[in-house]
Amino acid sequence: MSIKKALDMIDILVPVLVKDLETWDLILRLGRIRRSCATYNKTISGRVVKMITIKDLAKEIFIASEEGSVLTEMGRIDSILRQPTSYIAKEYPSLDPETDVNTLIEIFHNLSLECIVLSREDLVIGVVSENSLIESLENIFPIDAPVIEIATREIDYVDQDASIAEVIGLMIQRGFRRMPIKDSEGKIIGITTMLDIINELAEIFSRNRELTSIDILTRPISQVRNIRRPLFIDPETSIREASKKILEDNTGCAILGTEKDPKGLVTERDLIKTLRKLIYQTTD
Repeated sequence: MSIKKALDMIDILVPVLVKDLETWDLILRLGRIRRSCATYNKTISGRVVKMITIKDLAKEIFIASEEGSVLTEMGRIDSILRQPTSYIAKEYPSLDPETDVNTLIEIFHNLSLECIVLSREDLVIGVVSENSLIESLENIFPIDAPVIEIATREIDYVDQDASIAEVIGLMIQRGFRRMPIKDSEGKIIGITTMLDIINELAEIFSRNRELTSIDILTRPISQVRNIRRPLFIDPETSIREASKKILEDNTGCAILGTEKDPKGLVTERDLIKTLRKLIYQTTD
């Protein structure tokens, strides 16, 4: 394997901030580049950094009930979107840029992180995302193993008429970042992601700051403007070829099969699990 250090896998698209933005502004920027995190250009103490992730934003904006619906106070969304990004940022440990790939993958896998920040002394060097990690290592995926072998066979769906509140609640409750959408005939018509939903809220807020939280949350998920067209892949496609298609499509997942007969779902997280297994096999 030619790439062995975290420094070789930096995602140049992930924003490294030198000053605060309003949270809604950062969300719109992340939506445009299809990235789910941002950080600041300096550490705050040792290797501790402040990072903003879409997953943390969703948990900050919404409160999910045990049933998976969303509870939110009137005006809570507006209030948080107006806050500076430092208000919403959480503390995360960073890694040395010379960290080896085995350690990097292990941390991604064990902590279910979207991004890992690299720092040296008090400066942030860059960020490794799931996307850049997979892209850097895609050539070690097997060309003879079908992608169905690593797929999640039981797919969770949402109905096209489900409200935004229901969908984001399910995502938070179950730890999902994306969910396929079905129409009334049971056909998969789209993929919604946590990034798309949060981005939709920021877009609405930027256009109409008087819109209430209830107005937004009761809208059907099918009305989210950034619903992604599903990527369908033949289940017998090789894992390597599937990983390339997922990266090119930029949705972070693929449906195996057809819109009416899906056989499974593969996400970036599944690919990272596979990388972890492959690297252990090559080092044993």
